Amino acid sequence: MVKYLDIVNIIKSDLERFDELFNETIRKSGYSIDEVLEYVGKNNGKRIRPILVYLSARVFGEVNKKTDIAALLIEIIHTATLLHDDVIDEADLRRGEKTVNNKWNNKTAILSGDYMFAKAMNIATANKMYDLFDIISPAILDLSIGELEQMNKSKSFDIEEEDYFDIIYRKTASLIQAACHCGVISVNHQVEKIDCLKEYGKNIGLIFQIKDDVLDYFGSEKTGKLVGKDIIEGNVTLPLIFAVKSLSNNKLIRLKKLWLNRSDKNAVSEIIEIVKSSSALELCNIKMNDLKQKALNCLNSSIEKNRVKDSLVYLVEYIIQREN
Repeated sequence: MVKYLDIVNIIKSDLERFDELFNETIRKSGYSIDEVLEYVGKNNGKRIRPILVYLSARVFGEVNKKTDIAALLIEIIHTATLLHDDVIDEADLRRGEKTVNNKWNNKTAILSGDYMFAKAMNIATANKMYDLFDIISPAILDLSIGELEQMNKSKSFDIEEEDYFDIIYRKTASLIQAACHCGVISVNHQVEKIDCLKEYGKNIGLIFQIKDDVLDYFGSEKTGKLVGKDIIEGNVTLPLIFAVKSLSNNKLIRLKKLWLNRSDKNAVSEIIEIVKSSSALELCNIKMNDLKQKALNCLNSSIEKNRVKDSLVYLVEYIIQREN
């Protein structure tokens, strides 16, 4: 079992510096929004995206101010999207704490997210690091399109695997890919090095979202992952897509009927059990391992073995193994 410390030990000083910079940046506007931003900053998760910025930089060079700014921009953008997502999803909790929309209200959450998007743009331009925003801006567009496509597709029970992967690339993998891209260009501009880490980032971003979607069916209160959220919201994800392909005709008819009644708690529970009884989990694990191999192939094609590369390898396994 890969541990978090196995990944971050080599960039411990980078993350300590990043946390100080992030907290100082988002909490000191001089306005009432500071209270909200301080609250947001306390519940900061595992920092997967800044970790990727620093590892992608260190594997090819020495971390510098541009690397720190890249990590800061990526995390501010990510945090802004979470504030907006929680409003869209009508979420009450994130990582076990009240969401901003729950603790304050929807307007506060939306405007705080808007402020953070603007703050990221301001930091990039103030530091004249326009090339970073040239990478991040398309990812922001992809995030919005991905969420909109998911909402539109959720109206239909039938979503093809290809549609699903296009959605999760846009809504999740694009920003993770951008984190790797920004990390590399902060220290190295060789095209082959950039392409290597971009492809790595894309693949682990896809794994990250598939794992999230798997936990929606196969997680539990014990793992800290609330199950059934995607079902209630009408999101057709990979476990359901694979289950549909493997179910008998009778079970498929039953599943579609339950899907139309998914606002009912019992219907949600039965949908989960039907998916669990299928080969969906096995097929999702195969898909994640295929993507893992693609990510590792990217690393092996361009990077000689070293401690930073080891951390990038461990991170792939950590994302697959995580339980929340």
